[in-house]
Parts: sequence; C-alpha cells; structure tokens
Amino acid sequence: MTTGMARPEIEHLRARREGGGSGRMAVWAPYVLALFFAIWGLRGVSRTDVIYADAARHAMNGAFVYDMVRGGHITHPIEYAKEYYAHLPGLSMPYHPPLFPVVESLFFAVLGVKLLSARLAVAFAVGISTFLLYRLVQATHGSDALAACVTVTTLSLRTVQIAARDVMLEFPAMVFVLAALYCLRDMDHAFPLGRALLFTTFAAAAVWTKQNTVFLGAVPVICAVLVGRRLLLLRKEIWVSLALFGTLVIGLVSLSVPFSFSGVNQLSRPQYAHLILLRTVPYYYHLIATLVLGLPSVFAACSIASCIWVVHKRGWQKLGLSLYIAWIVSLCAVLLVLHVRDPRYLFFLFPPLIVLGYALLFQGCSHLWGERRAWYVPAGFVVAWFAVGLHFQPLFLRGPGDAAAFVVHGAPVRVLYAGDWGGNFIFSVRSLDPKLQATVILGAKLPDNTFEPVAFERFCRKYGVNWIALEEVQEKLPWSGLLKAPAASMKMERSIPLECYRGDQSGKINVYRFTAPADPSGGVLEIPVEKIGGAIEVKL
Repeated sequence: MTTGMARPEIEHLRARREGGGSGRMAVWAPYVLALFFAIWGLRGVSRTDVIYADAARHAMNGAFVYDMVRGGHITHPIEYAKEYYAHLPGLSMPYHPPLFPVVESLFFAVLGVKLLSARLAVAFAVGISTFLLYRLVQATHGSDALAACVTVTTLSLRTVQIAARDVMLEFPAMVFVLAALYCLRDMDHAFPLGRALLFTTFAAAAVWTKQNTVFLGAVPVICAVLVGRRLLLLRKEIWVSLALFGTLVIGLVSLSVPFSFSGVNQLSRPQYAHLILLRTVPYYYHLIATLVLGLPSVFAACSIASCIWVVHKRGWQKLGLSLYIAWIVSLCAVLLVLHVRDPRYLFFLFPPLIVLGYALLFQGCSHLWGERRAWYVPAGFVVAWFAVGLHFQPLFLRGPGDAAAFVVHGAPVRVLYAGDWGGNFIFSVRSLDPKLQATVILGAKLPDNTFEPVAFERFCRKYGVNWIALEEVQEKLPWSGLLKAPAASMKMERSIPLECYRGDQSGKINVYRFTAPADPSGGVLEIPVEKIGGAIEVKL
C-alpha cells in the first residue's frame, strides 16, 4: 500500500514527533484518548437497565458461559444450554457467536453477574479500539494529527456512542478488525507469513465475535490489487492466510448448523438477487442520506471538493488510502448480499470513510494554504464533532430491573413476564439470583388466547406461576385485556414506571401475585425458539 507520504517523509515526521514536548504529547495521545472514551462509554451505567433487546441476550450469553463453567457443565454444553434456556429463556447462541460471551464471562467471574461487569467488558473493548484506530492511521499516514482527528471524530459519532453504552458486539468485534487491518498496514512493502497468520488469527476472532466482519477476508486481495502488487496474490503467504481464515469461518458456520442456523442464512438467495437493487441499495442510500444531514454533510462536501482537487493534481494512488478503500469495498459487498438490513451494520464503515475525509481535506487545504495551516479546517471539524458528542444524552431503560428486584428474593420462584423487555427482565433476574432458583416464562412466546382470563387462570395454576408482570404501554397487546379485567387469582401488588428512551415504549409494569395454589400434577411447557426452528420443553 502506498502511503500518503514518501517513506523518508514519514521517518522525518516520526523523528520530529519523538523529540520535544509536542513529541511526548503525541506518544501519550492514544493512551489518553483510549482511557477517556472507555470511561465515557460507561456514562449513565448506574441509571439504566441493559437497554437493547440484543444487548440483554449478549449479557445473558456471558452469564450462561460463566454459570456453565462454574457449575462444571462444560463437558455437556448443549444439554446444559437447553436446561438453562428452559428457566432463563434469554440466550441467543449460536445465533450470535461465542467469543465475546467467553470474554464477558471472565468479567463476571471477577466482578459478579451484573450490568456494570458487562459494560466494563465493552468499555475495555472501546479503549483498545480507540488505541488501535489511532495506531493504524498513524502507521499508514505517519501523522499523529490525522490519527487524532480520525479517532476523536469516530468515537464522537452518535451511532458509535450508542454501541459503546450498551452490551453490544460492535466494539468487541472492532478490536479484532483493527488488529487484523494493522497487520496489512504496509502491505506494499512486506507481508511475511508470520504477519499473514497473525492477520488470519485476528480476522477469524472478529468473525467469531460478529459474523458480518467476514468482509476482512477480501481486504488483502483488494488491497494487493489497488497498490499494484498483483504478484502478491501468487505468493503462498496470502493463500495460506486466506485458506486458514476460510476454515475458521466454516468452523463457526458448522457450529450453528445443528441448530438450523448458520451465518449463510442471512445471505440473499440467488432467486432474490434482484432485491439488492430494489431494496438493499435504496435502504442504505436513504439511511446514509439521513446520517449525513447537518455537520456530516458539510464535512462530506469539503472532503469531496478536496478529492476532486487532489486526485486531479496527484492521483489517488499517492494518498495512502488503498487499505481504507479495500476496507470500504469489501464491507459494502457483504452488506449488499445480506438480506437482513440494519443501521448498526454501518458501524464498521465509519472509520475508513472518516480517514478518507480527513486525508483528502488535509491535502486540499495544504494546496491552498500550505502544510503549516492545512490542519486549521480539519481541527475545526474535530472540535465541532467532539462538542456535539459531549452533549449526546445516553439512551436508557428503567423498569425491568425494578420489577425483577420486587419478585426475586433468594428463593425458588416462577415469574411470567409479558412485554417487549422480557430479555432485559431475565438478565436482571439472573443478576439477583446467583443460585439459579428463578424460572421466567415469557408471555411473548405464548399463544394469544392464553391471556383470556379463564385460560390464563388455568395456565398459571398448571405451571405453578407465583408472579405475573405485564407491561402496559400505548400499543394494544394480547394481555391488554388482563390489565382491565385480571384473572380471579391475580392480586395487584405494584405498578412500576417503565421509562424508555423511546417514548412510545414507555408506560408501566404491573406486578401481580398469583394467589391460587399450583396444580400438583404440573405440566410440560413447550417454548418456541424461532432461531433453531423448534421448541424446548420445560417441565414445571
């Protein structure tokens, strides 16, 4: 990969950076930024439950791994997972890969199963990602200023901050993405077998954390073509690396196949290929158009203007952007072939786009005002983005944790929870119940006719339900009738405010004690699990 400056220029800049007070500041910059954004990612942790539904599943996956190891069930994980899910139906493995839950379980082992532990695991990933992003840009362009601009801007984005402030997989995966790409930082000069294998290790770890990072497999090939080193594609290093990467990806897919799910399930089928142009492209086009409104649109306009000027004067190959262009192209190709579309899938696209923007902006400004003043405009954008990021209020969810605390008191208990935040409630239950004595039944998985008063009375008696928690929100739900006319044995105990960053999902959680005695004969409840195309039987 051709860097933005000649090699002697880079070495000269590094020599200047290593001397004097400014040089010492540059050395400490990535560490300071990493510490700041890691701590900033913990903002609001004491004033919220786990927020997103997926975040609750990621937290429960880590809790499951921790409980499996500490209970000595590691020799029969599938049987234990079914038993565990029967009582705490909040797991999503193998739909979500297992690497982050393993890391998260280490935090739970040290600090206990609670939201703070899970958020600290993500904050740790945020800090490492910040450091690696700085180092990657610094290595490819020889500029601490550019590295700082890219890092601060990326970590100040609203979408990025949201991922940093919940138990999501984006940052844990980003650690391995950046580590893998760092192995390709000077592919135009060297790509020895040792580094190729290191790239494979990090790239595979990224996929075993979040599947859509599979785009990394194409980056070395595209990069080799862009830098004009097509002969590199004939060398054993790159093919050994890619073959091993493919093997490890297939290993992850095969892990999911017995459960009727694999990463390939998310790919568009050939007969639906036309939907890429009809749905996927328009979806991401409109999404990106929405995201660039305001400050991003000004930044994009300035960068595009600089691009026209710089490419006309110097040509794109002298800008040192081949790695980042390969990153963008390979990621976009993966996004296009996925039939699942989600705004969060753009997360890994932000860093390379921001590198392109600032690199082009600097080159354009240096042509206009000289290199000494070239950073004035980029610095202005960084300050603006950072200021906007500082004022972004954290998302929040409050209510499921309070409901769990009201019904869980260290004794065996069965709770039926009906509402959108069932997974969040389950993680709160697990946090309060280290002996695993509680069982949660999710109302969302039951047939609608279960919530007719007479049928609901029979259901709760048959399965020995002790507590019932029903969400009351603006939307009409299958259990809305029970809120107005409860079953005979439902005794209202408490109404807990349900507060959410989304106003339409706010309301109340009404907690009832079920007073009728349980049917001694019990029963077997089938819990449907859509992701595995079947059900798990729960003997109650």
